[in-house]
Amino acid sequence: PRWLRTDLSEQEERNSSIIFCNFNNIQIALRVGGIHQIITRDWQDVLPLTFHEYMPVDRNLNYTLLDDGSSVCLILDVEYLLTEVLPHEFSEIQEDVQNLPFKNVEIPESLKNGTILVAEDSSSAQLYLKNFFEKLNLSFKFFEHGGPLLEYVQGISDLSLIPLIITDIEMPIISGHEVIRQLKSDSRTKHIPILVFSSMTNDQSRKAVKELGADGFVGKRSVEQMLKQLVATARIPLASSFS
Repeated sequence: PRWLRTDLSEQEERNSSIIFCNFNNIQIALRVGGIHQIITRDWQDVLPLTFHEYMPVDRNLNYTLLDDGSSVCLILDVEYLLTEVLPHEFSEIQEDVQNLPFKNVEIPESLKNGTILVAEDSSSAQLYLKNFFEKLNLSFKFFEHGGPLLEYVQGISDLSLIPLIITDIEMPIISGHEVIRQLKSDSRTKHIPILVFSSMTNDQSRKAVKELGADGFVGKRSVEQMLKQLVATARIPLASSFS
């Protein structure tokens, strides 16, 4: 916790625990003061923090209820936290976007003629994608989570105007998993290629979305891989972008 300007005593260090996670192919360790309880929740049970008038509405804080149905558990968006802790990671990505030789890439006509839909609740990731798409002169539309995206798709009569859907996995209310499940189980929308765009780059995450029917997966750190996956996934079913 040094970056929080907090020093721990020897006793506090002994009582603390370290949680490991994979963030954009980087192994991250988070030290926590203690673990009260471990619970499992579906993403539809994770809601934005808008329930109390005295609490600031913060898109980076969510909540869920504990098993007793009344106790509230606040959920910190670790991706946002790590963005604040590791700003150089994202500034380097933005630089990579500017330096990538886009002119040498053949963009499928479907991407040029349609609008890419993106479900992404991270402002830093949205900025990255915005710059990325603008460099390619592609049309795009952002949604804060999967719910508005699904509603938008259902309201479109000509689905050929949607050449590709990009979704994060970890989003409150409607997660990327639910986006994939609903679209791929609907005969009207199952043909639309879906590219998962996530910081959770472990093998379990990749396997889970592939089993649900996602057509491609890319981490949020590699601009070059994003470009390759964008093109490959848009050409589904001619090629599979899963390795």
